[in-house]
Amino acid sequence: MAGARGCDVVLFTDQWLSPASAFARQVLVTSVETVGPFDSLVGATAVVEALIAAVLRELGPRAEARMQSLERLRAGDVLGGSDGG
Repeated sequence: MAGARGCDVVLFTDQWLSPASAFARQVLVTSVETVGPFDSLVGATAVVEALIAAVLRELGPRAEARMQSLERLRAGDVLGGSDGG
C-alpha cells in the first residue's frame, strides 16, 4: 500500500466517507447529490482538476511537460505526431 511505503495518501470521497479514509493523510469530501435519481461526479471531478492545476503550477514547466506527455500517451499518440482526435 502507498501509505506503508511512506507516500502521503489523498482520498477523494463522497459525504459518506469511504472506509479508505482510515489510510489517508488528507480526505477531500464532495457532494454527489443531484435533483435526479443518479449521483453526480461533477463536484469530485472539479476538485481533482483544481488540485492537479495547482500542483502543476507549483511544480513548474517540467511538471507541465510531463503531464502533456502523459496526456499524449493516454490519447494513444505515443509518437507525438497527431492531435489525439
